[in-house]
Amino acid sequence: MTFTSTLPTQPGFYAWKPSNEPGTDRILIGHVRQIAGRLLFLAHGFSRVYVEALGGLWCRLVPAEEINLTAMEFWMLGQRNTPQADAWNNSRAKRVADGKE
Repeated sequence: MTFTSTLPTQPGFYAWKPSNEPGTDRILIGHVRQIAGRLLFLAHGFSRVYVEALGGLWCRLVPAEEINLTAMEFWMLGQRNTPQADAWNNSRAKRVADGKE
């Protein structure tokens, strides 16, 4: 998983960790929801907190169903002799990973 300091910009599933410093290996998996125009992070055993107040590092997670659908799409694109880079750049998988779907 790749964590960045870029805050979530839309709802979805995310992994969050407080920082990248040694000894801070705690990772929470939760759901970011939009409530009253603001993004709220909801995780089991963790208070509901607005995303902008948390900071830390974020990694967007894609549900397994999306992975399966995009893997089938990627395979079908490959069957048409599409170069892999083009297949990825034009795939639903990339749009999901980029948070555009």
